[in-house]
Amino acid sequence: MGHYRVLVILPSEAEEDDAEGYVEDLLAPYDENLTVDPYWEDCGCRQQRAWLQLADATAQAHGYAHWEAWREAMRTEAANQPSDVLYLDHVPAFRSIFQMLDIQAAQQAPETPADPNCPTCHGRGRYRTIYNPGARWDWWVIGGRWDDPAGNIRRLREWPADAPPIAVVTPDGTWHEQAEVGWFGSTHAVMTDAEWQQRWTDWRALYGDYWAVSVDCHI
Repeated sequence: MGHYRVLVILPSEAEEDDAEGYVEDLLAPYDENLTVDPYWEDCGCRQQRAWLQLADATAQAHGYAHWEAWREAMRTEAANQPSDVLYLDHVPAFRSIFQMLDIQAAQQAPETPADPNCPTCHGRGRYRTIYNPGARWDWWVIGGRWDDPAGNIRRLREWPADAPPIAVVTPDGTWHEQAEVGWFGSTHAVMTDAEWQQRWTDWRALYGDYWAVSVDCHI
């Protein structure tokens, strides 16, 4: 399980003193503990297989036999770099590659055969479930690990213009995310940094005077 930060933008009529109640209402549909009528869900093994196939192909394009060999080489290279070079050059480059792999794998998943040894779908590619398909948290708290001395409830325009959170809930209750967050804080990119930054810029222009609340979500 992992933690991640969500910025919840409150409706225009909301007052700062009522922020927690509005946050509770806006986050309610995304509660992992909600159950729904049984439905068929596409199994994640398709996307996982697509990701590994793409990763192997990308590794081979970089001169490595497969993904595991490339990953080990990246770890070795990173361990030998000064911290300034590592975080200004290597980390952004690797992050960009992983983001594109995530996005391409999601696109190719529907056409990728299911894993015949998958314990969830047993090779069928789908399984029956009552799990809330919109689940994004099992508990949350305002501030939390991202408690901000400048305040966890501020006008949206007062939040940094160049540091968007990984997820945003807009006043209409819609959940937006740059990456899906899974166990142990793992993420799978939905859009690139540039695309997400543009979304953030647009929201700041549209909702700049609205109250926005920083929330620590756990899933």
